[in-house]
Amino acid sequence: MIHLIRPMLLEDAFGVASVNIASWQTAYRGIIDDEILDNLDLSERTEQWKKNTQYDDYGLENIVCISKNNEVIGFATYGEERVPEGTGRGELWAIYVHPNELGKGIGRAMWNYFEDHRKRYEKGSVVWVLSENAPAIRFYESLGFKKDGETKNFVHSGKSFPELRMIRQSDK
Repeated sequence: MIHLIRPMLLEDAFGVASVNIASWQTAYRGIIDDEILDNLDLSERTEQWKKNTQYDDYGLENIVCISKNNEVIGFATYGEERVPEGTGRGELWAIYVHPNELGKGIGRAMWNYFEDHRKRYEKGSVVWVLSENAPAIRFYESLGFKKDGETKNFVHSGKSFPELRMIRQSDK
């Protein structure tokens, strides 16, 4: 049961980092090298998320989904598309749900939370997804995103992993 979706606070950083790591280790197993996934550091990720809660470039909005036990079970970040020239589109920068909570509508609920935020972007929204992450691609398609053929590489720990861009038309 979803208890609450709200803006991310500094004190959520540990819970967000925990969900981030658990999600990566589950969703990206077989896509990103095991050595990278097995060495994700909780204290480093916690510090990174503490900084991210203070980051306000690109008009970012960070949210968390809190369980009835007051634990972070999901988080998402939405803001302006990360391109220097500006496109008039928003970007779903991140959306992660704890693996034990998948399939319960949490990801969709977090996406819906951004409805008013998304209306600022008259040209729609984009999301970048690892091209081998079929479950994520299906999820984004269920939200109305479509592959547009644009690709790039996501680089982590000196290794590259192919991503594809998906676009969703404006809610206006």
